[in-house]
Amino acid sequence: MDAVAGVVIPAGKAFVTLPGLDDLEPVIQITRVRRNPTDDTPTVVEIAAIPFSLTPELLEESLEDVSVRAYFSAHGIEIARSRMYFDPVLLDEENARLLDLAPGIPVLRRRRLMWQSNGQIAESAAYYLKPGAMEFYIEYSDENPSDPS
Repeated sequence: MDAVAGVVIPAGKAFVTLPGLDDLEPVIQITRVRRNPTDDTPTVVEIAAIPFSLTPELLEESLEDVSVRAYFSAHGIEIARSRMYFDPVLLDEENARLLDLAPGIPVLRRRRLMWQSNGQIAESAAYYLKPGAMEFYIEYSDENPSDPS
């Protein structure tokens, strides 16, 4: 994974929305690109924002390797709830450049929000997925199939 940027900015200027956080609250915003291990082509752009007060030393970590969820766990930050969204979006110029694609093409964006047990936001992240780079599906299995007779 390539770390493109790691900066401290006001929450209101973050690329992602941080529910419940004041626009002036400082956050750490990390932008990274995941690559296909076979041919090194970009497959995902990840943009995450985390309240600075929660992880003031995060930028001292190797941003290429750190897992936000594992970092939280190692530092005693409990995550009580997590929610994921999948949205079709048109690719903006910056994320298109990072994915080596043309701007304006449709891509799947996965958003993740994580909250602490006190209800405060711990992370807001967006992942822009390169078309054709991975497969997604939803499977449903009925554990109690009805008797067909």
